[in-house]
This record gives sequence, structure tokens and C-alpha cells, in this order.
Amino acid sequence: MTSQWQDAFRRYELIAGVWPVDADSRKLLRDAVFASVPMAPFLERLKPQAHAPFTRKACRQIDALQPLFANAWRRGNVRPDLEIFEDVYHAAIYLLWSDWTGMHWFRGQRRQQWPTTPAIYRDEASDDKIAAAVANVASFCEYLERQYPAPLSEVQCVAVAQHYHVPTWLLDATRSPWIALYFASLDGEENDVGVVRQIDPHYWRGLDTGVVEISVPGVRRIEKQEGVFLVAPHPDLFDQYVGLELRFRQRSGLAFESHVFQTGADLLRAHDPITAVVDAWRQEQPASVRGLSEPPPLTSFSPLTGEDYFNLAVSRHAARRDLSAAEEAAL
Repeated sequence: MTSQWQDAFRRYELIAGVWPVDADSRKLLRDAVFASVPMAPFLERLKPQAHAPFTRKACRQIDALQPLFANAWRRGNVRPDLEIFEDVYHAAIYLLWSDWTGMHWFRGQRRQQWPTTPAIYRDEASDDKIAAAVANVASFCEYLERQYPAPLSEVQCVAVAQHYHVPTWLLDATRSPWIALYFASLDGEENDVGVVRQIDPHYWRGLDTGVVEISVPGVRRIEKQEGVFLVAPHPDLFDQYVGLELRFRQRSGLAFESHVFQTGADLLRAHDPITAVVDAWRQEQPASVRGLSEPPPLTSFSPLTGEDYFNLAVSRHAARRDLSAAEEAAL
């Protein structure tokens, strides 16, 4: 299945595929395709070396693409959280314009209704269910430690479990909005609403929440997906965090695949020796011998209260005050 927005994005990729890959050139191309002026007269006013990538053919391609991109959404004060884009490529064109890159975490979900809550705490999980899930994770970590030679810490083993769909208390995300967009659209069902949520680590570090970021270097599939894993002291924290969201209508069989932004089935096919270890563990399911040295709380959680939110607000205010004081001292 294709769409007009997929066709428009593919036309952009044809230009980008022969374009210099340095950041300044990429920004120049992005500005050009979203401009509303013919390229040739515009380039005449630039120094020759500044527009070396702009061949006559590229100028014609950009001129043809401009009206398509200009009509991609309502301009002005664009509010992606209020917009539901027509499909994933329509959302991708907005993402290209808005440039969500930077030091952020991103999480893609096929359905916007799904909670942003770690797996073991979903569906009103009982204390017994949580305890059984933690024991299962302990079994996985011990098995991985025996069968996989890389030196991984216990919490990194838990992150590997999460990545391979063993329910844990972690939340998986990525540093790439494009990869999040791919997973948000993969196997989407017609007319569902997919969503990419932006999580700002600077915001979380300014709150007294205990949110921790976990990286797992050396695991190929996780590295290819630019994966990062988050843990919080309360499972509702991420679900009740209101950040930027990018929403779009799912179209059956339409996933965001891009050679420029390196998304597609290769993200799941990366040659990874851990896959065989995970498959063997699922067959054996051995009992844990020693358990985890740092398990999560083995109780279900009460909802966050008004007092909890007040304390978070106070900690945020204190962090901003300390930052302002440090900036003034540096002047």
C-alpha cells in the first residue's frame, strides 16, 4: 500500500541520496524543500561553493517537491499533539520539518491508547504476578550470564530481557525519532492511531524522580535501534508525563521505511548471537538460583497523589533555581 505522502517522501529521499551527508548540507536541503521560492533564482544569490550540491536536476526536483511539502499540514503554530496526520509518511514529513533530533528519548507505539507503563505493572498486576515476573527475569539474567560471554551488569541483563520481550520493570525507548516512527507503524491496523512520544531527559533530570537511563553497548540489535532503557521508582511516572506527541492514522501494511534514516526490517534482522540464547532460554525456562541483587519493589503501586505531584513540582523549581544561580555565578 502506498500513499501520496509516501510518494512525496520517496522523492525527497531520491534527492537526499545524492546529497552530502554533513549536517550543514542536510539542513540546507531541508530548508530548500520547505521553501516557497524557485531554487534557481535563489541560488544565483549564493556563493558558488555554498550551493555545490544544487545541480540543475536537483533544483527541478526540489521545485516539484515544494508544493507537496508546503501542503502537508496547516502552517503557523503547528501543534503536533493536536494533529492526527493522515498516515505515517505524512507524520514523517512533519518530523523532517520540525527536526526532533537532539538529546531526547523517543518511544513509538502502534496504538495511542496503550499505556506508557512497564510491562509487569500493566493490567492491574497483583503482587504475586509481579513477583513471578521478577523471578522470570532473574532466571533470564542468570542464563544469559552463563551462555553469553560479554561482560554485562545485572541491570544491563534486565535491559536485554526487556528488548527481547521478556516482561520487566523497564521502559524501552530509542534516541532516534525515525526509529520510533518505524516501530510505531510496524504491523499497524487500519485506522488505529499510532504515536511517537518524545521524552525529554533534561526535564527528568531536573526532577527528584530517580529516573535512570540504561545503555547496553555491544549488543548489535540494540545498538542498531539506538536503544535505551528507562527505569522509574513509580510505574505511572512516564504515562502521566505530558510531552510532545506525534500521532498518525495507521494504514494496513504501511510502515515507515527509509534508507536515508536507516529504518526498516534490518533493524530486526541484525545478526545478533543473543537471539539464539533467548530462544534456548524460552525452551528451558530454568528456575533462578540466586535471584536478583537489586529487584524492583515487589508490590503493586497506588496511584500518584496530589502530594506526590506537588513534591515533583517543588523539586523542579529547586532545580531551575540552582541552575539559574550557577549561570549567574559563571558570568
